[in-house]
Amino acid sequence: MDSTGTASRPSPTAADPPVPHPRVAGQRPGTGDRSEPRAARGDDSPPTSAGLTSAGLTSAGTVFAGPASASPASAGLAAAALVGRSEERALVESLVADLSSGRGGAIWLEGEPGIGKSSLVDALLARASAAGCQVFRGRAEELTQPFPLRPLADGLGASHRSADPQRRAIARLLAGTVVEQDVIDPVVAGAEKIIDLVDQLCAAGPVVLAVEDLHWADVPSLSVWYRLDRLVDQLPLLLVGTARPVPRRPEVERLKEVLRDRDGVVQVVGALDEAAVTELTAQLLSARPGPRLSAQLARAGGNPLYVRELVDALRRDGSLRADGGEMESDLPQDFSDIPESLGAAIGRRLGFLEESTRSLLRLAALLGEEFTVQDLTRVADRPAAALQTSLADALAAGVLAETGARLAFRHGLIRQTLSAEIPGSLRHALHNQIARSLARSGAGIGPVARHLMAAEGTVDAWAIDWAVTLPVAAMFVAPQVGVDVLNRLIHSGLDERQREVLEARLATVLFWTGDSLRAAEVAAGVLRFAKDPEVRGRMYLYRLRSASQHGDNGPALTVAEKAFAEDGLSEAWRARIRAWSAITLIKVGREDEAMRRARVAMAEGGRSGDPVAIGYAHHVLSHLADSATALVHISAALAVPNTDPDSTELRLILLTNRLAHLNNLGRRDEFDATFQETLRFSVKTGTKRTGRVQIAGAMGYYDFGEWDEALLHVGSLQPPMAPALRMAAHGLAALIAGHQEDWARLRAEVEAGRDIGVTTGDVRIYSGYLVAAQAIRAEADGDPTRAVELLTTWLDPGIGHDGRERYMWLPDLVRVALTIGDRDTAQGAARAARDDAGHPDAIIRQLLAADLCEAQLADDAPELVRVAGDFERHGWTMARSFALEEAALRLALAGDAAQARVLLSDAVRGYAAANASWDLRRADSRLRAAGIRRGPRSLRRRETTGWGSLTPAEQRVVDLVAQGHSNADIAAQLFTSPRTVQTHVSHVLAKLSLRSRIEIMREAGART
Repeated sequence: MDSTGTASRPSPTAADPPVPHPRVAGQRPGTGDRSEPRAARGDDSPPTSAGLTSAGLTSAGTVFAGPASASPASAGLAAAALVGRSEERALVESLVADLSSGRGGAIWLEGEPGIGKSSLVDALLARASAAGCQVFRGRAEELTQPFPLRPLADGLGASHRSADPQRRAIARLLAGTVVEQDVIDPVVAGAEKIIDLVDQLCAAGPVVLAVEDLHWADVPSLSVWYRLDRLVDQLPLLLVGTARPVPRRPEVERLKEVLRDRDGVVQVVGALDEAAVTELTAQLLSARPGPRLSAQLARAGGNPLYVRELVDALRRDGSLRADGGEMESDLPQDFSDIPESLGAAIGRRLGFLEESTRSLLRLAALLGEEFTVQDLTRVADRPAAALQTSLADALAAGVLAETGARLAFRHGLIRQTLSAEIPGSLRHALHNQIARSLARSGAGIGPVARHLMAAEGTVDAWAIDWAVTLPVAAMFVAPQVGVDVLNRLIHSGLDERQREVLEARLATVLFWTGDSLRAAEVAAGVLRFAKDPEVRGRMYLYRLRSASQHGDNGPALTVAEKAFAEDGLSEAWRARIRAWSAITLIKVGREDEAMRRARVAMAEGGRSGDPVAIGYAHHVLSHLADSATALVHISAALAVPNTDPDSTELRLILLTNRLAHLNNLGRRDEFDATFQETLRFSVKTGTKRTGRVQIAGAMGYYDFGEWDEALLHVGSLQPPMAPALRMAAHGLAALIAGHQEDWARLRAEVEAGRDIGVTTGDVRIYSGYLVAAQAIRAEADGDPTRAVELLTTWLDPGIGHDGRERYMWLPDLVRVALTIGDRDTAQGAARAARDDAGHPDAIIRQLLAADLCEAQLADDAPELVRVAGDFERHGWTMARSFALEEAALRLALAGDAAQARVLLSDAVRGYAAANASWDLRRADSRLRAAGIRRGPRSLRRRETTGWGSLTPAEQRVVDLVAQGHSNADIAAQLFTSPRTVQTHVSHVLAKLSLRSRIEIMREAGART
C-alpha cells in the first residue's frame, strides 16, 4: 500500500456561446474567426503583423482565412475530389445524413500518400457544413508527435486569444507558460477539457471533427480520439480520421481495430482505375488525354496526386499540345525523363521556382507542415514585405496553400523534399536559430524544444539559461520532451548551480509523471553535490517515497535517517520526510513508532509554518485511528491550501481516504457528497488518481447495495489502469454479475481478471471480489465444496495486511461450510473474523462480521436479527438481508414458521431491490427445504429494459438531456463528473434501445 491506502478500502450562456470554427462552405467574406491562430501548438506570439493572399500582402495586415476545411494536400483538386469515388461518395452522404438526424459515427480513411484521403475529407466537411453541421479539422505531424494533444486542440481552435473561455483554458494548459492552480498533470486535464468542449459543441448542434494523419498522432491524442469514439453513440458527433498504412504503430492499429469492433467504418482508399484517371486528367486539362499521354499517366499507379504532378510537369515543360479534341504529349511514350517517382515529380515542380523562393521555402520546411508569416520572418531575419514576392510565387505554384491564419505546404512530401535539400550541419544550425528565436518570443516548451532537440551538437548558453528560468510546471505539458531536453542540457557544459537546478528539475518531472524509480536515481545523484537545502530536502523525499512505493521499506527508512542527520536541512523538509517515513513504519507494523514520528512532524510543521507538512502528519495519524477520529484528522489536513503538486496530491489522497472511512462508518449521505466532490476535483486536476477515486466510490456503492451505481463508476474507468484498479474493476463487476445471475458477464470478467498477476497489497486484497464471484458460480453449479475451497484462501495464517477486507467473505464461508458439514472450516472462519475484530483499529464492519459468524455457528437467531439491525442502521442493505436470511433459516428449523416467513420476506425485498436474483433464489431454496414458503409471489424481478428499468439517477439524466443540456452541463447540475454522465447516457440508450440523444429527447418529450 502506498500512502493512498485506505482504512478499508457552468452551462454556456447566451453571452458566451460555444465558438465554432469557420465553416467549410457558405461562409460569407469577413465572417471567419480570424482572431484565432492555431495557438495550441504553443504559439504565444501576438497576431501576425503581415499576411498574404495569392495576390500578395493584404492591406489589413492579417491573413484572410480561407475555408476552414480546405486541406493543403487537396489544393487545386477540389473539382476532382470525388472522381472515381462513387462508393466513398455514397458513404459520405450516408454519414452526413445520419449526423444531421442526430446519430453520430466514426470513419477511418486509410491509404497511401496522395491517394485522396484529404480530398475525401474536404468533400465530407463541405457536405456536412452545407447541412448545417459544425466542422473542425486538425492534423498530426511527425515533428509534433512528442507534444500531446496538439492535433485536437489545434483543430478545435484553442487559443490564448479565443473569445471562448474553454478554448483559452486548453491553450493555457498545453502551452505550459501559465501555471494552473490545482493542476497536477496538464495533459490529463487538457484531455478532459477537450472532451468537454466537444460535448458542449454537440449540445449546440451536430459536429464533425476530422483529425488527419493519425499515424503521427501522440498517444494522448489517440486516447482522446478513443474516448470520443465511445461518445458517438450518444452525441451528434462524427469522427473522421485519416492515416497511412505505414508507419505501423501498435497504438494506432489498436485504435483502428477498436473503431471497427464498435461498428465504425474503416475505408481503404485505393488507386483510381484507368477510367477515373482519364476523367481526372480531363478535368485538370479541360480535355481528354490522348493515347500517348494516357500511357505516360499509367505510371502514376492510380494515385491522384501523382497524376496531377505528372500533368503539371509535362505542362510546365511545354510538352503538351492539343490534338483534335484531345490533349496529347509530344514526348515519346517511353521518354526517360518522365519522373519515375512522386518525389521526382515534386522536384520538377520546385525546379520552376526562383532560387531565392526555394531558399526561403527550405527555411519554412523546418517550421513544419504549417507556419505563420511571423515565424518565417523571425527565422529568415527579414521583414514581411521582403517575403511578399517569394511567398506569392510559392502560392501561385501550388507549393503553399493558405489555411486560415497560417500557410501550409500543399503536401507533406513537398516539405520533406525541401528539408532534405538542406545540408545536415546547416540544418542543425537553423534549428538552433529557430529555437532561440521562439524562446525569446516567450513561446512554450513545445515549439522551442522541438527545434532545440533537432539541433545536434554543442548546446549554446542561451538554451541553458532558458531551461533554468522556465517554470518547472511547463515541463509537465510534454513530460517526455522535458526529460529529453533536460538530459541533453545536463550533459552539456554547466556550472554547478545550473546542474543542480536542472538535475533537480529532472527528478521532479520524472517523479510527478510516474517514473519514481528513475526519479530516485536522479535524486541520489543530485544529493552527491547539491548545496541548496530546499533541493536536498525534495530529493530525499523523492528517494524515500519511491522506495516505499515499491515495497523497499528498509531502504526507505535508511534514506529518512540520512536526511535527519543533515544539519542544514530545513525544519519544513524534516517534517515532510518524517511524516512520509511514518507511513513506511505503518507498513512494517511499527505503529507506535509511526505515531510518535507523526506527532514530531506535526510540531516541526507548526514551527516552520509549513501547512503541507502539517497535512502530511494528520494523514499519518488518520491511519492510526478509528474511522471517526480519522475523519477529524482528515478534515484538519484538508485545510491545507492548494498551491503546488504536493498540496494538491495530498488533498486527493485525503478525500479518497475520507470516502473509505465514511463507508466504514455507514454515513451514506456524506459518502455521496464526498465522492462527487473528490471525483470532480480529480478530473479538474488532471490526475491519474481519478481511477482510484472511481474504484473507492464503486466499492462503497457495492456495500450500500447500490449496484447500478457501483457498475456505473466501474464502467467510467478509463485505460490505462494500474493492476490493482483493474483487479478491483473486474472483481466488482464479476461479483455483481454473479449475484444477478449474469453468468456470461461473470465469465468474461473472471477471465479478464485472471490475466492480472496476483501478488501482494491491493492487487491481492481486491482479488477477493473475483474469488467470491467464482464461489457463487461454484454454488450455482451445485459444487459447494469448491466454493469452500475458494473462500478458504482468506484463512491463510500468514495473510496479514492482504486480508484486511476478508470480513466481507468470512460470513459466506461460514454459511457454505456449514451447508456441507465442514464445521472445522466454519469455526476457523469465525476465529479469523474475531481476530480481526480484536485489532485496536477494527472497523464496524469487522466487528459486525465477527458477531455474525459467531451467531451463525451458535444458531443464535435473535443475535442474527440484532446484527441485521446494525447493518440496517449503517445502510449496508445486502449484509442486512443476508443476516435476516440466516436468522429466518434458524427460526424455521426451530419451528417458528410465522416469524421465519416474516424475516424471509424482509430479506428477499432487499435482494430484489438490488436485482440479486441468485441470493433471492438461494434464500427461497434454503427456507423451502426447512418448510417455509413465502406464499404468493408479490415480488417480481426488476425490469431490465424500457423506461421502467431506469434508475432514479438515470431518469434525472434523461430529464436534463431532454432539455438539451450537454454532459458537462448535466454534470455541473448533478454535482458529478462528465464521465459519470456519459456512462449514464450510454446505459439509458442501451435500456431504451435508442441510438442517440436526439432520440432520447424525442421519446422523453412524447411521454410528457
